[in-house]
Amino acid sequence: MAINFPSGPSVNQIFSDPTSGFTYQWNGTVWVNYNYTAPAKIQELDDIKSSFNGVTQTFALTVSSSAVTPVKADQLIINIGGIAQNPGIDYTVSGSNINFTTAPDAGLDFYGVLLGGSTNLTEAATGTVRPDSLSSGAPSWNTSGDLKVTGVTTIANTGTASTALTVSGNARITGIVTVGSSSITIDGTNNEIKVGTGATLSSSGITVGIITGTFYGDGSGLDNVGIGTQGSVNTSGIVTAASFYGDGSGLINLGGPLEPLTYSPGIGETNVALASNIVLTFGKPIVASAGTITLRTDSASGTIIESYDVNTSDRLSINGGILTIDPTDNLSGLTTYFVVFPAAVYKDTFESSSSVGITTYSFTSQQLNFELWSWGYNGQGHLGLNNRTYYSSPVQIPGTQWSKVSSDYFQSIATKTDGTLWAWGFNAVGSLGQNNLTYYSSPVQIPGTQWNNIASGYSSRSLATKTDGTLWSWGENDYGQVGQNNTINYSSPVQIPGTQWEYVQVGDYSGYFCLATKTDGTLWSWGKGGDGHLGQNNQTSYSSPVQIPGTQWNGAYMNCAVNLTYVGKTDGTLWSWGYGGAGNLGQNDRTPRSSPVQVPGTQWGGDINSGYAHVLATKTDGTLWSWGSNSSSKLGDGTTTPRSSPVQIPGTQWFKVSGGYNHSAALKNDGTFWAWGANAYGQAGTNDRSTSTTPRQGAMNASGFIAISGKIYSAYAIKQTT
Repeated sequence: MAINFPSGPSVNQIFSDPTSGFTYQWNGTVWVNYNYTAPAKIQELDDIKSSFNGVTQTFALTVSSSAVTPVKADQLIINIGGIAQNPGIDYTVSGSNINFTTAPDAGLDFYGVLLGGSTNLTEAATGTVRPDSLSSGAPSWNTSGDLKVTGVTTIANTGTASTALTVSGNARITGIVTVGSSSITIDGTNNEIKVGTGATLSSSGITVGIITGTFYGDGSGLDNVGIGTQGSVNTSGIVTAASFYGDGSGLINLGGPLEPLTYSPGIGETNVALASNIVLTFGKPIVASAGTITLRTDSASGTIIESYDVNTSDRLSINGGILTIDPTDNLSGLTTYFVVFPAAVYKDTFESSSSVGITTYSFTSQQLNFELWSWGYNGQGHLGLNNRTYYSSPVQIPGTQWSKVSSDYFQSIATKTDGTLWAWGFNAVGSLGQNNLTYYSSPVQIPGTQWNNIASGYSSRSLATKTDGTLWSWGENDYGQVGQNNTINYSSPVQIPGTQWEYVQVGDYSGYFCLATKTDGTLWSWGKGGDGHLGQNNQTSYSSPVQIPGTQWNGAYMNCAVNLTYVGKTDGTLWSWGYGGAGNLGQNDRTPRSSPVQVPGTQWGGDINSGYAHVLATKTDGTLWSWGSNSSSKLGDGTTTPRSSPVQIPGTQWFKVSGGYNHSAALKNDGTFWAWGANAYGQAGTNDRSTSTTPRQGAMNASGFIAISGKIYSAYAIKQTT
């Protein structure tokens, strides 16, 4: 173990360790070996640091490449990495080998000395007898000839001299001095004691009041002495006393400001794990006082992510001097966080000091990657893999910052976290937004930035909003579904009039219509209206947006299928309208509706998606429900029986859903991918082509998926990685 050296040493100060018997000298920077043994008795060991590797513990002892054999470990002085090692504890010797208790790490320096054997004192050379070789309490000398006596010193006059102790020069006595038993006699012209320049003590008393920066004494008999009271002693810094007299009124921060010694994550640390706790360690035990700590982004005055009342929050805990904050949710990727502490939210357990305010503690979380994967049918190159090969298990599309994906039949579009928009696949009518009719089997960028929510429909049209609230569309326009009040096809994005647009949906398969919500909760539709699926209580087609009656529509819970529509409201209700021939309106009948009707049940919310004549929807409690056509068991209830009312699919924690032609897929909160129904093209992602009547885990049993999309015979998923 390491030796405990004195603190605050002076240059050339000598220290003898009472345990090992070794002696050291302070050279102004470090403690170095101080040898009292005659030079002829000392041999410097060969350097063995090149053999340090953090594993090897035993090394050969040599001097000038010749083996040496110490009698005992105490004959060695060993220093590793600037730290003196304690014989018998940090190392032992066996023959000509030394064995370290802890294997030295590579890169550490080594210095070793072999001392000679014992010497008869009658033959000892000058300077070879150490002070610590003398009896306990013996005097010691430094190189300047100063004498140090440890313990009680008694000077007895047993000779003929009249003076027992003579001090030549100045003397300083620290501590309490008792002289004789009755009086102090001071020789001098005035028989006086001078205290600085401010006071004189003589036989007639104190002639001038005491003015001093330091006062020594035990204070016995002093009355009404305090700190902070009128007419009392004033002090600053740390006060240490065996007894303290006075009322102590007004005492604050006796121990100095209460501030953290360490931070975890460290101040300014980067690449911090997203599941990290925030831990501050103080120099002494703390308790809550009052106030609220905030976790913010970007700056100390930035957006508040979470707040923690120091007295009531269950996300805070204290263990002695350690404060732990456990954020409710994981941190977001590549985000700078500030932890802001108002002053005095904590105090020490003695209530003598309060915590300082903290506004400069920040750290940055690690970057998240968002990978895009695809699998299944690939006849038009719409899997984005630069080929037309079918895949029965997921294959990654190049790129790591994908944010949203929407696919339908033979084309796909997707956004990235930088707000760019990309498309690939079928392009016969310009639905890839490239101002041409060229097919692409890998992603190509659509001009523009700040793209936000997207929707793609039946290989021929696309719809997207931007973060500024504008709405854009392009592709096939036979029924006015591009929303330009005409029937002209567009091969690049054109803006639809209006502002505050938020979420969008495009009719699947042969549903040539579109839906969009605004931030005010209104719902709008346009395009072909033959089955009443525009919700206008008619079968009229519209080439520009018209509002559907009602408010509080939840655009995040909205989907279009083959001439039918489903939209939730913010109160947890779900509404449907349009074609109902397969019972897919969820009304327990097969009747079409041209105006919204409510689907039975409550707590609808999370995600909803339709395939070819069937519907999948989650509730806020994590349950999953399906209804409509059940060919190939795509409802996941273990049968092929069609359902005109919602039936629950076993399991909980369902998160995202996607409906294909005769298959279905869903994600759970743990990021696992599940699929059921037809699988002729490997669209279940299970690396086979077998059909399942109930959900089975697919996509190579992987986790980390956060979004899915897929129509007809293909599937896409976004996976989050770090």
